[in-house]
Amino acid sequence: MDKARVFIAPGYLGVPSGSYRPWLKQELEALDFEVSTPMVISSRLEILESVALLSGAVGKPDENTYIVAQSAAVPVLLNYLHGLDEKTKIGGSILISGFTTKITKFLSNFSEAALALDYNRVRRASAKFEIIHHKDDNWVLVSEAYHLRRKIPEAKLTIVTEPSKDPSNHFVSVERLPQALQAVLRMNKIRVPTR
Repeated sequence: MDKARVFIAPGYLGVPSGSYRPWLKQELEALDFEVSTPMVISSRLEILESVALLSGAVGKPDENTYIVAQSAAVPVLLNYLHGLDEKTKIGGSILISGFTTKITKFLSNFSEAALALDYNRVRRASAKFEIIHHKDDNWVLVSEAYHLRRKIPEAKLTIVTEPSKDPSNHFVSVERLPQALQAVLRMNKIRVPTR
């Protein structure tokens, strides 16, 4: 069996070395996953350019491909999945603080592109979905998680309730995100470690 590949895509203003991403990368590499953290948000904040960046990073997608996307990278991932041909399916998609409705004017082309998708095509292109959101996120409200779940009803939904260091965006300020690690492991049928 080929080694599973995990792509951890930061959102708007996120960087590969920021917040939980280095920890998640290290944890997954220790379990023999091939991990990369590509920048997928184009400098001009154009959705099609961003989808092309993700597509270029992934290369040839297959059932051993898993993508963890946060914030503005979620509509990028959804558009990427929508564009895959009918015979191509990735192993799983983890959507962290994602949005599909208009949350701010300067990211409106991301949300508008996500709203216009045929979610049957999106759902067909990924074997599994998980949605992770913090209950107190003031930037991307928790209602967005429920909105996404209505579009992808088979997705496992995890609402993080632990106190946040930064209520404007919990996942920007955390150094570890065990819920994301657990999601990748569940999708790969690997027993989730308790530590």
